Order: sequence, then structure tokens, then C-alpha cells
Amino acid sequence: MDSPTASAGGHDPQHQALQSSAASSETAHDVDLERDGAATGTPPTAAVTAAAAAAAARILHDEKQSGYVTWSGPDDPDHPQNWPLRTKLRVSLLLTCITLGVSVGSSIFGPGAQEFEQEYGVGSEVAVLGTSLYLLGFVFGPPFWGPVSEKFGRKVPMLLGLAIGCVWTVMTAVGQNATTVIMGRFLTGVFGAAPVAIIGGAATDNWGPVARGINLTVVVGTTFGGPLLGPIIGNYVVQAGLGWRWNLWIMAIFTGAVSLVCVVALPELYPPSVLKQKTKRLRKETGDPSI
Repeated sequence: MDSPTASAGGHDPQHQALQSSAASSETAHDVDLERDGAATGTPPTAAVTAAAAAAAARILHDEKQSGYVTWSGPDDPDHPQNWPLRTKLRVSLLLTCITLGVSVGSSIFGPGAQEFEQEYGVGSEVAVLGTSLYLLGFVFGPPFWGPVSEKFGRKVPMLLGLAIGCVWTVMTAVGQNATTVIMGRFLTGVFGAAPVAIIGGAATDNWGPVARGINLTVVVGTTFGGPLLGPIIGNYVVQAGLGWRWNLWIMAIFTGAVSLVCVVALPELYPPSVLKQKTKRLRKETGDPSI
């Protein structure tokens, strides 16, 4: 039977064996590091750093070999939230212009409604459809454009809807009967709803939790400010004697120009879609289609 004194004094043979094993392992690890440092002519600390870098390289190699592509870290420059501030501000400006073009178009038809009535001999009930059917398009468009943006990213669906809406605006501007004009306004609303449905997600993809609230307020706020500008612009055009069609031509020119600029200047914002672009780039650089 072991004496209490031996147990209290730490002289238990099993305890001493564990301490000796731990000390031997630590000594062997230090000797290995010193040997690696001596072999490469670098101090032990540098050897540890080199070993860590080599391990990270092996992990990256394994990811490429497995075909799995992800962000290289929290500071990956490809991630939209890590873009330079000037890029983020440029994106916010472009998104604001996109939203402005769609929202102003919702109310700019109204100031020319009286001329529209006189030209085609219709009543005010028909003329008001030029505004109400445009807004009705905002009802049918978002259930389609929202899910599409989750599949194909923000840029393509948003610009596609804006560009096609521009085409329908041109059709409305050159329409030779009331039916063509009214249907053109409805279809413009359906396709113009793409930016309205997508802009909320696009405005937060490239900003962190703190700043995204401010950016979202500015960009989405244009959705509510645009309809206030529509009657001001429209009344000015009508009073200048340009006619109700020029209200539509102005919107077609503006949305068309914004679409062309965004094709070049607006990057993809949705992180999963950005990863897809990164995957394509790696396939091209490495020549490995299995990535």
C-alpha cells in the first residue's frame, strides 16, 4: 500500500513516467525544429514560419485538386465586401441611376395624359392606364426576377430587364394607337421591375453590416424619390411644347445609356456568382476543367 507521504510528494511512478514522456516529446520537437533550421541556414522561428506557409500551400493545392473553390480568406480581394471604397461608391452610384430610371418612368406619363387623350380621342379612364398598368407590371415582375437573381447573379437579370424595358419604352413612344401605348407601358413595368426586385440585395452585397444600412437607404430611397421627379420633368417637357411622347423618349434614352454604362462599369455583386467567375478564371489559368 502506498504511503500518504509518497502520494502527496508527487513520487508516484506512473505520474513520473507521464512527465518524462511529455518532456521527451517536447525536447524531440525542439530538436527537430533546430535541425530544420540548421539544415536551411535559418533560425528555428523562421523554420516554423516556413513550415506554416508550406502547410497553407498544401491546403490550397488540395482544394484545387478536389475541385472545390472558395474564398482565400476573410480579406480575399475578390469578395465584394473587400473591394476598394471607390469601387463600392461607383457601384452605389450606378445602382442609384438604375433605380432612378425605373422609378421616374412610373409617373412621367401622367403630365402628358391630356395630350394623349386628345391625340387618340380616348377618355381619362383610358389615359390613366398608362400609369396604372406600368405599376401593375411591378406586381408581376418581381416574383420572376427575384429568384432569377439568386440563380444567375445580380448584374445580368437587372440589366436585361432594364434593357428590354427600354425597348418597350421606345415602342410606347412610337405607338400609333392607344392600345400599343398602353400595352407598351405595361410591358415596360414588367421588365422594369427587375431592378426594383433585385436592387435591395445588390445594394447590400458589397457592404459590411455597419455601412450597408446607409447604402441601402440611399439606393432604395430613390425608388420613393423617383416618382416625385417624374411629374416635374414631365410637366416641364409638355409645357415646353415637346409633346407627351418626348417624356417617353427621355426615359428610353436615359435607361438605354445607363444600361450601356453598367455593362462595362458595373461588376457582378452576388458572392456565389463571383465565386463562379473565380472558378472560370482558375480553369483558364490552370487548364484544368475539373476545378
